[in-house]
Amino acid sequence: MKHKQWEHELFPSNLHEYTLPSGLSVWAMPTKQARYHAALTVHFGALDLSFESRGKTVDLPAGVAHFLEHQMFTTETGDAFDEFARLGASANAYTGYEQTTYLFSTAEEFYPSLALLLTLVRSPGFDKVTVEKERGIIEQELRMYDDMPYFRVNRNLRQALYSRHHARFDVGGSVESIGQITADHLWEAFGSFYQPHNMVLFVAGDFCAEELGQWLTDNGPPVLAEPFCVKRLSQTEPSGVVEKRVESVIPVAVPIVQIGFKDVGDLPVNGTGILRQELVTSLVHHALFGKSSILYEDLYRAGLAGQLSADFESGPHYGLSIITAETDQVEATLERVLEAIDVARTGGMARETATRGIRRMLGNLVSMFNHPESVGQFIVSQLLREVGPLTIMEILPDIEVQELNERLREHLDKEQCAVSIVTAPSSTQ
Repeated sequence: MKHKQWEHELFPSNLHEYTLPSGLSVWAMPTKQARYHAALTVHFGALDLSFESRGKTVDLPAGVAHFLEHQMFTTETGDAFDEFARLGASANAYTGYEQTTYLFSTAEEFYPSLALLLTLVRSPGFDKVTVEKERGIIEQELRMYDDMPYFRVNRNLRQALYSRHHARFDVGGSVESIGQITADHLWEAFGSFYQPHNMVLFVAGDFCAEELGQWLTDNGPPVLAEPFCVKRLSQTEPSGVVEKRVESVIPVAVPIVQIGFKDVGDLPVNGTGILRQELVTSLVHHALFGKSSILYEDLYRAGLAGQLSADFESGPHYGLSIITAETDQVEATLERVLEAIDVARTGGMARETATRGIRRMLGNLVSMFNHPESVGQFIVSQLLREVGPLTIMEILPDIEVQELNERLREHLDKEQCAVSIVTAPSSTQ
């Protein structure tokens, strides 16, 4: 087993990296905190619907990764949640567009809980009967989400922006797509992606690094007889959008507006390039839509938007900015936001704006390292893209205002923009 220590002032007790013979990557951060935290992430998410595996091309219905996450807690001995509870551990799982994560936290019985977590992703116990039972549960979940304003506004936005890319689907898929999922689909996904070399384990707590290393040597997952790699098939997305504007009317206290901008053309595909684009875009977002921005103050003083935020998500071959506002005056708010973007694209941002944003982001990173769960999520997200845990500290200070302005003009393009609105039946604008 390979072992490496990462020494940095951000890591109070160093960060330990282990590579097990099976290929599983383990990252451990000893702390003095009373609770232990462990998260096992599989590099398989909602976007992975088309790939080549074991000599054949596979196409899956939307929602398979989320469906499989549910099924993984069905073990040969019963429900894994009950098994974690008997150990005094609180377990959970979630699916994203690029990964599925299984996690637990506990104040005691750390190693038995860790053994259960590693076993969970090795030997699921689902079959046709349990799949049909779970399908009904997930269908109810999706119908419930459909009545949630933020879910509805985001789903509509994605479908308005994308015609081909899998980013147009919700992580859970749809009632129609999960109706197509069979046990064979789930076993295909499990066999293709749930391999040790396609996983990352992060653990934090008051343990001895040497003791953990020995435990991993004795209890790590076995070496697969014939490990193999899956080739993800690239997704292309044409320029332009499907619809410029889409509206839904459902019960909501305050109307919600989302403005989306999608990336098209030549996009970064390697991890470092994707990370840099995320950082640059986030700096643009903060300058234009953050609480210290001119637009935020303008909307606040005019009484137009009670909430304003901006997020960016990206991966190989796609990038998506979403600006969200809660407002009783939809049209006026839309006009102000789009006007602010036009002004910024024409006039550009000042150097001091970029400098302030970089200092703020560095400060947030330093604060993050006081929270083990956040550290784990951050490190794993970078490792899945083959980026080191401290690469961000090298990239950030190197970003110049010229790069921000280029990104602003290229990405926040009205030709690649769509608007999604959710309003209540009686709301007026």
